Amino acid sequence: MGEWVVGAPPVVVGGVTRLRVGSAAESVKVAREWVGDWLYDHGYAEASLFPAQVVVSELVTNAYRHAHVPGRPITVALYRSEGGVVCVVGDASEKEPEPQEFSLRATSGRGLSMIGFLVRSWGWHHPVAGGKGVWAVLDAEVDPSALDDVDG
Repeated sequence: MGEWVVGAPPVVVGGVTRLRVGSAAESVKVAREWVGDWLYDHGYAEASLFPAQVVVSELVTNAYRHAHVPGRPITVALYRSEGGVVCVVGDASEKEPEPQEFSLRATSGRGLSMIGFLVRSWGWHHPVAGGKGVWAVLDAEVDPSALDDVDG
């Protein structure tokens, strides 16, 4: 299970790619597809796509449901770090995310707990620009067949 950390996400290696989505329910689908496309385009194994899409779906859903500020977008950022691919979902709320205890009969509240099983580590921080970012180091593996043959 991935470790929950209160603090900044891992350091960027290379560039950061960002997506701004509106604060609407359809933003979840847009973000999910964008993350899958990014991983595929960067040579990650197909088996890595679905868990990563589940994670981003949950994080964007939480931003939409619990941290929505009218007129302020939700952002999704992806980048490589020494520990793997990092996904950061940002919103305008200062409210701290709180993983919940849940009963088997609960109809909600499982999302953040579920994320811990799908990622290497995860957490949240307050960026300098305000709001918060909830981040996860995705358990994404490079597809060896997608790598360029350097020997030609």
